[in-house]
Amino acid sequence: LSKKLHDTGGNYLDARRLLALSWLADAIVSFSATYFFVSPRALLQATTFFQDLHWPDLLDMPRIGVGVFFLLAGWLLSWHLKGRKVGFVPFLLVFAVLYAADASNGSAGAMLRSERFVAANVAGTTVMNIADVFSTQDKPRPLERLPPRASALDPDAALDWAAKHRDGRMLLVVVESLGLHRDAGIQEWLRGRLTDSLPPGGFRVNERRVNFKGSTTAGELRTICSLASDYRSLDASSAGGCLPLQLAAAGWHTVGLHGFTGNMFDRRHWWPLMGLQHQFFGEDLLQAATQRCGLVFRGVCDADLLDRAMQELSGPGRFVYALTLNTHIPLPAISIPDDLLPLCKVAKTGTTVCEMVAAHGALLAHLATRLRESQLKPLVVVVGDHAPPFSRRDQREQFDQRYVPSYMLLPN
Repeated sequence: LSKKLHDTGGNYLDARRLLALSWLADAIVSFSATYFFVSPRALLQATTFFQDLHWPDLLDMPRIGVGVFFLLAGWLLSWHLKGRKVGFVPFLLVFAVLYAADASNGSAGAMLRSERFVAANVAGTTVMNIADVFSTQDKPRPLERLPPRASALDPDAALDWAAKHRDGRMLLVVVESLGLHRDAGIQEWLRGRLTDSLPPGGFRVNERRVNFKGSTTAGELRTICSLASDYRSLDASSAGGCLPLQLAAAGWHTVGLHGFTGNMFDRRHWWPLMGLQHQFFGEDLLQAATQRCGLVFRGVCDADLLDRAMQELSGPGRFVYALTLNTHIPLPAISIPDDLLPLCKVAKTGTTVCEMVAAHGALLAHLATRLRESQLKPLVVVVGDHAPPFSRRDQREQFDQRYVPSYMLLPN
């Protein structure tokens, strides 16, 4: 068929270019899925903020090894395919057959089936995802109102508590990559970092799990506004149900804190829409002599951020939102506590996952210590934004891919 098309002046794609485009498309889709972006389009649009990251810390040996492998494989295949061409028509025919088979299987959603014959999914993989990126208009997805209890902090319940405690205080902490580990011993250890350091009899602790979808910004909207989808869709109308906005209308003072730049994901622009009257980002909190933490996302240390959050709670009628930073992947090396090491060995977590658990445990323990040292008794909610976005399958699958933990501390 290719020879016949060639004889009739048919159009062709260079095989090497097709291979390079396929690899690029697969990398974009894989990266967006790994880091919980709602679509490859969202990842591509997020690249406008990447100048704020410290990229050299991404260059570890596994990534360098993968890069060298693809360069070598690309060179060998380019040499092998030199001068060879692939016709448009054969390519389209093969794709049409695969898509039809996938649609009949129900994987693509084109035909609704109660179960699939096989788990293969052609229509949801690289080609279809990239086609969707470039075929749809460049508009963010509309926001959706979540049902009750879909968020760690139900707005109606929080407003009812605020009405009964007009001089009260609320602290909401969204923790980067705080996932729900599948091992019960690991989860109990994490819970203990928070509860064991609290003042005796000071709080009632309610623990539950919350469904998550999307990256950190989706976790923020879910927790603060009970909204799902894209932060770029947030406007004055859709933000009307956001908790800080309603609290501010009731006379409360609302504050937002984050240890990284406010330019990242345009938080400087849409945080005020949620009703956060005062926002403090890395640019506002970091001084020349201030210690910085983290690797790729290098900014205010989470312990310092929580200390500042406690300071902001000093007055009555205060709502403080703190978004943590330092548990972004990749993590710096961290000492693993002696009581966590045997649990990690039993759960077969490996060093990297155990260090992630240790980092989250240190953060929770620091928050509990500050609450014990303080005379304040705020309503506290701590929740993860999404599961840790490990790229290695054995590490990633240790965490639930649908739920994150949340802890509500109700003052007695």
